[in-house]
Formats: sequence, C-alpha cells, structure tokens
Amino acid sequence: MRAILYARVSRGSWHDRAHQLMNQLEECRNLARSNGWLVVAEMVENEGQTSGASWNLPKLDEMMEKAAAGSFDVLVVTEIDRLSRRLAKQVVIEQELSRLGIEIKYVNSHYPETSDGQLDKYIRAAIAEYEQTKNVERMIRGLRWTVIAGNVLTSSVPPYGYFRTNKDGLRKLSVLDDEADIVRLIYRWYTRGDSDFNHLGTISISRKLSQLWIPTASYNRGLGRIKKEDEWRHWNHKSVYNILASETYMGSWHYGKTNPPESGMRYKRDRDDWIRVEVPAIIDAGIWEKARRNRLFKRNRPGTKYMYLLKERLRCHRCDRISSITRFSRNESKKRQFRSFCRNAYGKNKTCDNGGSYQHLPLELAVLDWAYQQFGESSFRTFQDALREKYIIRIEDEMDTVHILTGKKIGQRRRLKRLFGEALIPAEGLQDRKRHMDHTIEALEKERIRLQSKLELVRSRWPEHIDVADPSYIYPREQNIDYIIRHALIEHLDISGIVGTIEGTKLAHIKSRLGQITFRIPNRIGKDTEMNARPVDVTSFGYRITSTGDLRKLDQ
Repeated sequence: MRAILYARVSRGSWHDRAHQLMNQLEECRNLARSNGWLVVAEMVENEGQTSGASWNLPKLDEMMEKAAAGSFDVLVVTEIDRLSRRLAKQVVIEQELSRLGIEIKYVNSHYPETSDGQLDKYIRAAIAEYEQTKNVERMIRGLRWTVIAGNVLTSSVPPYGYFRTNKDGLRKLSVLDDEADIVRLIYRWYTRGDSDFNHLGTISISRKLSQLWIPTASYNRGLGRIKKEDEWRHWNHKSVYNILASETYMGSWHYGKTNPPESGMRYKRDRDDWIRVEVPAIIDAGIWEKARRNRLFKRNRPGTKYMYLLKERLRCHRCDRISSITRFSRNESKKRQFRSFCRNAYGKNKTCDNGGSYQHLPLELAVLDWAYQQFGESSFRTFQDALREKYIIRIEDEMDTVHILTGKKIGQRRRLKRLFGEALIPAEGLQDRKRHMDHTIEALEKERIRLQSKLELVRSRWPEHIDVADPSYIYPREQNIDYIIRHALIEHLDISGIVGTIEGTKLAHIKSRLGQITFRIPNRIGKDTEMNARPVDVTSFGYRITSTGDLRKLDQ
C-alpha cells in the first residue's frame, strides 16, 4: 500500500519547529515500515504561522489533490490534532478521504470503526479544538500584557522611518533619519503642497518620489524581489496612504486595533480597547490632524484635468452636495464651456431635483472681480507682495530638503566604498547599490536645479499687477503664477457659495470673510448672448439671505 506522511507545527522557534517535525515524521515512518507500506511523499506544514483550525494550509491542500488523483492509499498522522484542531474540519476531511477509499492511521491512537470508537475520536477532536481556542486566548492575553509593559510589537518589518531597538529591556522604535526625512516630505506635500502650490494626492506623491529615485521601503529593508530594472524606486500610492494614515508618526503606536473573529475576517475594535505606547514622533500632531482631514475630504472627490478656482467651493442649494465641474463643447462656436452641476441630480439613483448646469467661467470671473473690489488696489498689491515672499520661502524650504537628502546619499555612497575597501561588506550586490545611489543623487541634483531656476524666475518676473478678472483667462492644466495669485486670493477670503435655479433664473450666492453677494449666471455663452454674471437682489425672487449665507423663502 502507498502511504503519505503528514506533519504540522504552528509556533515556536525555527529550531524547535524543526525538532518537532523530525520527531513526528520519524514516528510516522516507523508505523509505515512496520506495516510494509511504501512511503510516496512526506507533507510538512512548517511556515511558523500555520494553524490547525485554518482551512488554507498548502500541504493539506496538496494532499487532498493527491487523494483525488488516487496517488496513495493510507494517510499517516501522529495525532488527531496534527490533522485538524477544529471538529467540523476534521469530519469533512475524514469523510472526503473515506469517499475516495483512503484510510487514516494515527500513530499514537487507535479508533475502531464502531460507535464507541467514533465517539472517542470526536471527543478528542473537540478537546483539540478547545485547546486551540484556549491557546489563542492565552497568547492574546500575553501579548496585551507585553504591550502594556511598554513593548512595541511589530512584524518582521517596523514602520517606514523607524528601526527596532532594545531600551531598558523593552522593545522600542527609534527614528531612522534617512527615512524620516522622506516621511516629513510626504506630509508636507500632502498638507501644504509642493513648491508649485500643488496640493498633491497619494498618487501624485508616489509619482514624484519615483521621479526623484527615492528607494522604497521594501528595497531599504531587503524585502521582495526586484523583477524589473527600476522597480526598486517605484512607489505605490497605497504605501503613501498608509504612511499618512498611521498615528505612529505623531508618536502614538497602538496595539489591538483589529480583532480576528472565528470566521477568519478581521474587524476594527472600539478605540477604547486599543493599547497606546508612546514612540518618538516624526511629525507634529497638528500636521497629522490636517492630513487626516485632507484624507476624509479627498476620499470621494472626483479628479479634474483643469485648475478650477472654485473647485469644491460651490454647493447645490437643494441637497448641499459639492458641485462637480466638467467641460462641454456643444455650442455653435465649438468653444470650451465649463459647467458646474449637482451629481445627485443625474444617474439612475438621483436624489436631487436640481438638474440644471451652470456656466462656470463667467461666475469665476465675476467672483474674482468682486473679491478684488473688496480688497482694494493697495491692499491687493500688499497681498501680492506677501504671496511672493511666501512662494519664495516654500521653494527655499524644498531646496533645503533636497540639499539634505543629496548630502545624506553622498555620505552613504562614501561609507559604502570605505566598507568595501576595508573588506567589511561582500562584493555581491555592491555595484547595484552604488548604481541606485548614483541615480538618486542625479535625480535630486536635477530637482535642485529646477527649483533654483524657479526661484530666480519668481524673484525676477513676479508680476507687479494682474487683472484678476481678465475675460481671456482660461483654466490652465498646470500651475502658473497667474493661477497661483488668483487661487491664493480665493483661499485668503475663504470664498464659497451655493448654486441653484429659482423661477427659471440661475443664481449663485457667494460669501466670503468680507461680505456676500448673489450673481445671476447666464444660461449660454455665444455671440448674441451676455457672457458676464451680474449681481442681483434675491428679494425680487421672493427669497432672503440667512445669517449663515443660505437662501430661504421670505415666508420661512
């Protein structure tokens, strides 16, 4: 008869697991030898994370496939809990093997094919399941007490920007300076924007890090295999998002955030059940909180190709949803028309009756002119000069960061050469690491030159005056100085508004820190139609303005 030997261990050090597996296999071999069975395969589960209660075990699945193919006649296992620690799983496996004509032999136990034998087997299987549940409970309880004592329990890889260390007999995290600089740069780009005043998202940040040839966390820690030439520096936007979402970077590491139920799915526990351990902070709590608000705000935000000044600042007066902006070109002159509309009023599951679209460019030009009139010419010039200084400081800050990163990479390259010269590191992989460092230094130097050119351009060609309401203004696809000045004016005054149709007239009520106004939006833009949005009095339409800036009927 052909036999397959099956052994499994779930935890312990590598040496302990190897010793236990050796003993299990030796006992199975002795039983097969005494019965004259031919051993055709030995199946060993030895990954350190296997559980007898799990259904997804590689060697167990392979054994079941061999059973279906008729490759063996007897399965030899030392104990019933080595095959399964869950009664239901044990019954399913035994019934399937019995259906295929395969017999199971346990080395240390004998269960006759009688009612008493089956009862004894199921009792032992139930006890094995109970022991497994108690082991999990004891392990979780021990881990929680370990964390309460002040230990930081991470996987084999600590969070990006940290490395594991022992301090006063406790496992702690310490800041890894090279990676911490990248973490600060990611938060700066996400919360404050880059040197072009672009508020970057996770995808844009991952692309920019890749362009600067910044090595990924996996490459720095020697994880995974590099299949392509430049894969080592290709950042994933999910990695950037995880860095922005982790509270570890503001000094709070937590244990017990998720809990694995019996189904195997993990669910989030109440925050009161988390255990907090203080770790060195890389960024301030205020910056992390601002990043959190940005993440919540950008979660369901649609992307756009053009730089709209009033993007996400207009809401529907019916359902209060942020109006979306899109481009139309269906007019007679084939010119681009940008319109804002409520997404809740379109689609199969529409929930809003505000189905009209609103000319966006005339409204923005009218809002810009109104904002400029509120400021006054002298105040606007002062504001423009202050914005120029702010822009210069932002460019200089990014240049300083690039300079620091370049200096550290050059220092790492020198240390690498020195260690190799002293025969302290092997030659294997040395050329690849040196080439990667050279690419990173070259990319950072190109970025420094670009920022230097931009700084000189801002200092020499910053406009003394622009017409913010210039009718020729068209939405750019990339940042430029004209857009930066206009956008900064909108942000400084905190301009927002609501759009809606009242008695066939399209209106937009705009409010800012200095006042509020209502505009009538033209229905179409053409040769024979008026392009400008004009101020109107909403009381003529039977409406009034509330203290919060909303439109209400006069009788309400």
